[in-house]
Amino acid sequence: MDSLSQITLGAAMGELVLGKKIGNKAILWGAFAGTLPDLDVLLVPFIDDLGMITVHRGLSHSLFFAFLMAPILGWLLWNWYRVKPRQLLDKNKNSNGFVRLYSRLIDWFTRRIPDTEIPRYRDWVWLFFLGLFTHPILDSFTVYGTQLFLPFSDYRVGFNNIFIVDPLYTLPFLLCLLIASRLSRTNTIRPWINYTGIALSCAYLGLTLFNKYTVNQVFETKLAAEQHQYTRYLTAPTPLNNVLWYCVAEKEDGYLLGYYSLLDKGTDNIEFQFMPRNQALIEPLTSSYAVDRLLWFSNGYYVMQEKEGDLYLHDVKYGRAGIGDQAGYVFSFKVLPEENGEVQIKQVRELPEQPISEFFSLFWERLKGNKI
Repeated sequence: MDSLSQITLGAAMGELVLGKKIGNKAILWGAFAGTLPDLDVLLVPFIDDLGMITVHRGLSHSLFFAFLMAPILGWLLWNWYRVKPRQLLDKNKNSNGFVRLYSRLIDWFTRRIPDTEIPRYRDWVWLFFLGLFTHPILDSFTVYGTQLFLPFSDYRVGFNNIFIVDPLYTLPFLLCLLIASRLSRTNTIRPWINYTGIALSCAYLGLTLFNKYTVNQVFETKLAAEQHQYTRYLTAPTPLNNVLWYCVAEKEDGYLLGYYSLLDKGTDNIEFQFMPRNQALIEPLTSSYAVDRLLWFSNGYYVMQEKEGDLYLHDVKYGRAGIGDQAGYVFSFKVLPEENGEVQIKQVRELPEQPISEFFSLFWERLKGNKI
């Protein structure tokens, strides 16, 4: 999910493990642990578009990474607090501004923790493990998916029940954490407020899973009523909400795309749009490593398009960037001529042809359960 959600979840895990001992420092270290897997984006300047879709939510988001790094990071912090590096402040009080700032930062992180309350090694391990472990688990609920089992398998786990940015998941959770952070670490109410935030986030995830089950039943009923022959389908929520969902049903020669709002009355508002796969355009490229990775990324949900002499592969798994025939695709890739005997790809952004005001108007009307 988005960075704010992951920071909030990691911070709540830090508070859960060490809030009573080190107060808000536990929240900060937990936030660091929770956002650490997403530092794979720092590789963006050094890899191409193909590498990015493979690397992101890759090894740093695996269960292996959590089990490997938690003991290492826990050991580093355990030793850092034990040797009391606050002595640097006195040593460097006459140094330049940067060194003094660095020393004061260390002092803030280590002061006011009595020797008898310095966290044990296993406490630090638990803080980092929960931060690193819950991050990919939360990501696996989105349609993007997560390579949880690397380096043993590159299978992408994706339950498709929540959008990558969902304010109803994040904001109540964040509010509880902020309230807890304003209370003393010895306040008996503080951990319960954090528990409340964790419970609310878990309850909302449970609600989205129930919504997905409901949506699946509705789409199956609609597809059967219209006698569509399909091999598989997927459903996922549209941006920033869990009310309006889309369904992609795979047919022999293409896909059906339809929308359903939980505010709909029945299935009459569901109108399927057919997208031809154009299989013949990709057949000469199936031996290409780049195209193979794109098919892996899309889980086989794709359409090919030839436009102005250029060839494009559109990822249908993530739906379209808008509602209607004029909407572009969320993920599109231009297939470039071979270079050193290998086909190249470049990610492109397709902007909807309709005005942005019309885009939001259609989206809002459909979300409210109105037919468009």
